[in-house]
Amino acid sequence: MKHSLVAIVTVMMVALVAASAAAQVRLDLGTASGGIMIYYNQIDNNGANGVPDGVVSGYDENPYNIAYTRAQFSDMDTSGMAFQFDTADLGGFSWNDVFSGQPEGSSQYGFDFICQADTYDSAGGVTLPEMDFVDYDWAGPNLNNVHTPVIPPETCAWVLNVYQGGSSSGPGTGSEVRNSTIRGTEIAMTFSNVQFDGVSVYTVDFEAGLLSDGLIHWYGDTGSNGDGTTDLSSWGLSDTFYMSGTLSYDMAGDFGADQMDWYAGDIVIQTELVPEPATLCLLGLGALAIIRRRK
Repeated sequence: MKHSLVAIVTVMMVALVAASAAAQVRLDLGTASGGIMIYYNQIDNNGANGVPDGVVSGYDENPYNIAYTRAQFSDMDTSGMAFQFDTADLGGFSWNDVFSGQPEGSSQYGFDFICQADTYDSAGGVTLPEMDFVDYDWAGPNLNNVHTPVIPPETCAWVLNVYQGGSSSGPGTGSEVRNSTIRGTEIAMTFSNVQFDGVSVYTVDFEAGLLSDGLIHWYGDTGSNGDGTTDLSSWGLSDTFYMSGTLSYDMAGDFGADQMDWYAGDIVIQTELVPEPATLCLLGLGALAIIRRRK
């Protein structure tokens, strides 16, 4: 029997994000749709004792043989999960108004993350994918993009990306990242409520803290800092974001030959106001200023 469900519970052994001591007010930032793929080392490892049986198979898909995890558009498409900013009225504006400007369902944003597991084995024949943070050259004459490699040297990164050529169904194959709006290199995840339907489908609930670099990196806007960025703190926002959701894995027909397990589902990402309630005014002023400049 495969042990992949246990694997997802233990995969994120990365730097912890400290919880804020201040009172927390969280607002839904948006929803990512797609899923998370677990990639295993391509080596013969049968569990806690690592006793080989001479065959790389589903028995080697276990918590002690995970290489890395990745948010993906689909099991076959490694573009980011399709991301729709929340459209709820926050007092004359919505997150979708501020960041996307597109009608609901037509967002060109995607949510990406890659995290190397503690059990990554470079001898396993699996290479950690590269990831760049991309900055729109808002001051340049050719509107070029500046790519900064993140993985490597980091082993974990997450980002909300603007994709060129995106569609209502999400980033999709071949889409080009144009700007990395919100980003960071630390993630802490916890998993709970693992369930099995008795046939082939596992489900697991999870939540995570995402530590950002403290900035909004705008697409085509100088921002309040004059260099294309705005401090999250100037809007009364914490540097930490949160995500949660329920993912499902259907093991039917998956015999472990590919050394990958696909957990599909939606992820809600939230932002945090700290402290509260005075920051509601800062948030509104900052957001409305961006919308006015666009208009």
